Amino acid sequence: MLADRLRREMQQQLQPVMQYFGQQQAQRQRALADINSNASGEVQMFSNEDGHEFFDDVRELMADIIDLQTKRGATISLQDAYDRAIKIHRR
Repeated sequence: MLADRLRREMQQQLQPVMQYFGQQQAQRQRALADINSNASGEVQMFSNEDGHEFFDDVRELMADIIDLQTKRGATISLQDAYDRAIKIHRR
């Protein structure tokens, strides 16, 4: 049938495009995994540093503070988030 032949030809022509998009998606996923891994390592190191003995008590509050800043398009260091969380937690 003509329709079947056209469908096969279209699939053959689209295959390189679909492969490209698949590669781009895989690359994006790898990049996000690297970012998450690096962030987790950074947080772990921060939590073990001297002066952060209350980290476990304020970690969720820190995450909320960082999330709020991110939504506003701003960045905040872990130390600043920790300091703010400590101030809020003490109230």
